[in-house]
Amino acid sequence: SNADALIGAAECHVERGRMHKQFGPDVLPSVMCEYDAHVSSMRSHFARGWELYARALDLAAGANPRKDPGWASDRLEVAYNAACAACLAGELDTARGLIESVVAC
Repeated sequence: SNADALIGAAECHVERGRMHKQFGPDVLPSVMCEYDAHVSSMRSHFARGWELYARALDLAAGANPRKDPGWASDRLEVAYNAACAACLAGELDTARGLIESVVAC
């Protein structure tokens, strides 16, 4: 589905951002040669990951209520991962709201 594709792409971007954060330009010189470019790439991956998660959440919110939304654990996992992506992208208020909704369930 479109939501699955968005979530998969979001996961990839967040993971790429984490790789940049974990390994740094000294370990991955072929990917990034300069520190500023490395940090910029890391931030852009986190931002893109959050953007894709947000689109998936919007898509789910507008879904047909008669259609099976899937397992609750899957939906909560997506909301939790979206909150993590929002936090990594610097969207702390949004991340807090998503985490609160997960905990409330």
